[in-house]
Amino acid sequence: MRALIVIMLVIFISACTTTQQTYEDRLRSFIGLTVAQFMLETGLFPSDYYESEYGRVFIVHGQRTFAAIPYTGSGYIGSESQCVLQLTTEQVGTSATPESWRIRQVDANGPCGNV
Repeated sequence: MRALIVIMLVIFISACTTTQQTYEDRLRSFIGLTVAQFMLETGLFPSDYYESEYGRVFIVHGQRTFAAIPYTGSGYIGSESQCVLQLTTEQVGTSATPESWRIRQVDANGPCGNV
């Protein structure tokens, strides 16, 4: 019985590690793309930006995630979260269009696994 539990635990941990690596690989795949290419690939658009020492940091809000947990009695407690990506970019063109900004770094906060 213990051997079965150990095997199941190892499989679970390896699956989590693989999922985390896949998630990190997906975020890394955006590095080197222009903001325009990122928008085409993900369907997500920046909602804001601010200037940084390298160029601009674009803020991208992903899909919202909702969770409802049954509460004692007849109600539920709800929770909402949203993926927020920060795309650190450098200017590679002369215009201010999305084609002129190349992604150098991607920082993710929240549930961004579906990006």
